[in-house]
Amino acid sequence: MGGDKRSLRTRYKTFRKRLLSMMPFIRRSRHERIVARVDRYLRLERKSNEMFGFLFFAPPARADSARHTVVVPLRAHVTDELCIFVTHAAAPQLKAHVVDHVMALCDLGVEVLLVVNTDLEPGVIDIPATMKCRLYGGMIRRNIGFDFAAWAHGYALIDPQAVRRRLYLINDSIVGPLDDEAYQLLLRRIRDSSADFLGLTCNPDSHEHLQSFYLVFNEALLHSPVFDGFMRNVVNMPSKQTVVDTYEIWLTPFLVRQGFSGEAMFPNLSREPAPRRDESLYNWRQLVAAGFPFVKAKVLTESPEAEEARGLLPERYRSMSTGMKSIQQHKKTSS
Repeated sequence: MGGDKRSLRTRYKTFRKRLLSMMPFIRRSRHERIVARVDRYLRLERKSNEMFGFLFFAPPARADSARHTVVVPLRAHVTDELCIFVTHAAAPQLKAHVVDHVMALCDLGVEVLLVVNTDLEPGVIDIPATMKCRLYGGMIRRNIGFDFAAWAHGYALIDPQAVRRRLYLINDSIVGPLDDEAYQLLLRRIRDSSADFLGLTCNPDSHEHLQSFYLVFNEALLHSPVFDGFMRNVVNMPSKQTVVDTYEIWLTPFLVRQGFSGEAMFPNLSREPAPRRDESLYNWRQLVAAGFPFVKAKVLTESPEAEEARGLLPERYRSMSTGMKSIQQHKKTSS
């Protein structure tokens, strides 16, 4: 009887080995990595669901409810072009490329309302005097809601009818201008466009939409109830991804459905078959060669070509006291 049991056990082991030999082999370490990856995915899903539950059961407050301090009173005059420029300040000093970009806009005839999102006390934020005296207005804002909320808060402070022709919404996730002449040419192209709204590039994520780091709204759309209603109903979303999913991805198709036309200043340059990738991240060389006067901050910090991309920057950007990683600290403002 004992011999029969051993024989049965031996046959079972033989059968099991043969069965396993016909199945895909996964090492224990790989299995553990797969389980860990699934666990991370589930945790992210739970976090996302919690955030969306927050939206349903405790809706976020409107963008203009955030605590803020006006540090440069808004000018009362009418202007042809206004930019609401949003930056995140992790340190008292503004990023060097933000100062340069704001000054470049002023030099090119675009007035600027600066909105600084920060966790710091408003009194410690240092806006250079040479820049401050040229601003249309300036506000230090509690660091919530990311870039769309900051833009909407700035919009709530102005009289839209005082902006006659064009409103720019720009954030600090693009570094530059890298070339003054290229930026002048870009502004001429924007001003010559007959489209109702413009962006610099398109992103194919979910569907084609203008990327929100640089948006422009021309007169017909700017003075429409559609645009005003959208801007006055932006809320302080709890995560960057909810901002992207709710505002950036859907703004382009929403405006098109309302009968407005959009245009990208640098349309698809990629020859890759679908699905395409984000050109501002993966085709940045081609964009710069085509006259795109910026490079995305994410390219400078996370791309395998980061060192090459940093070679395009002026020395004063690369030698910032807080280092290149400080550029990437726009996470509270950009998409």
